[in-house]
Amino acid sequence: MPKHPKSIDWGGVALAFLAAGTICSCAKPTAQVGAKSAKPQAEISVQPPVVKVETISNVIAKKMNVAAGDHETARTDCAFSIIPELGFSIVDEKNDKDDRENGYHVWVEITSCRLNLALPVTSYISADAPKYVREHENGHVKICRRIYADARSTATEAAKKAFEKRFEGIGKDRKLALSNALQFAGEEIGAYYRAKMAGEAEKVSSKYDQLCKSEDRREKVDETIEDAFASVQAENSTLQK
Repeated sequence: MPKHPKSIDWGGVALAFLAAGTICSCAKPTAQVGAKSAKPQAEISVQPPVVKVETISNVIAKKMNVAAGDHETARTDCAFSIIPELGFSIVDEKNDKDDRENGYHVWVEITSCRLNLALPVTSYISADAPKYVREHENGHVKICRRIYADARSTATEAAKKAFEKRFEGIGKDRKLALSNALQFAGEEIGAYYRAKMAGEAEKVSSKYDQLCKSEDRREKVDETIEDAFASVQAENSTLQK
């Protein structure tokens, strides 16, 4: 069995999870209704994963803090993106006119939401990287794809939790207070979704890298992925007891 190359640092550069930065600014209202419906509805739009492979340039190599000539350097960025569009009902509001900065309070309940989900994945690999480096990074892509298969059910859970709550917004006027209330609701939905999806992907990918470091698994990418998922599942079961 060939010796595992010492120059590869899988854990340091293999995977980075990007937060969906649009979550706060895109929690936009779709409608205001007079009363909360008996059964709030969530519409989930799941876009297919978009996977790109880019050649590492000198600039990217510098950002990764590695030598541009290191052909075994690679990294995969995986972003579990969620953008909510919210329907709502204002259930209470008050205006403290003595407080001109934060005197307006609005309480809303979410009556419906459309959650737009996406999974952009980019692998950065040297053009001269050996085959096993490319296959290793593709293993990270497979992990993200597999977890993303549960995106719809996880987003539905996030929406249901939001339907059960009342969100308060504060501002100098009604418009700003309402905007803040919806932003809080959108942030909470997004935080729950990303904690489940990106959190699990990070754990499985870390375990995948650990297994690859412990022994030569260059010919066992799919088997190592299965071992990583099984290990994380066992750890999760132990924590839930």
